[in-house]
Amino acid sequence: MSEAAEVESNEARARTSCLRVTFDGTGADAARESMWDVLRTDADLRGRVRAEPIGSGPDSMGVSIELVITVSTSGVISAVVGGVTTWLRHRREPRWADVNVKITNDSGRTVIVSAQHVADPDSLVRTLLEDG
Repeated sequence: MSEAAEVESNEARARTSCLRVTFDGTGADAARESMWDVLRTDADLRGRVRAEPIGSGPDSMGVSIELVITVSTSGVISAVVGGVTTWLRHRREPRWADVNVKITNDSGRTVIVSAQHVADPDSLVRTLLEDG
């Protein structure tokens, strides 16, 4: 690899950030699987969404899973906003009435929304991404 290509590659990695999406409440596993399906089938997000185990405390029963989305371009950001917004608007099933979705960016900024009670999901997700 040439020196210029290596510098460009390092700069691209420096601009890459991640969003972490976690779920809690009754039906959280089904909700996570549903959002996973929405995000991973989006052409702009292919290869950028992965499921990772997150640490469990001594009092927890099992390991939780979070979705991690690699964000590197405005096109990816738009796809994340679109996917999460679509999921929040169309997945209002009674079994998810108390599911909360927590989205955190690399700087620690967090948005928590209910799968049932969010008036403007697009605005919430965009607000989160403005800082990241």
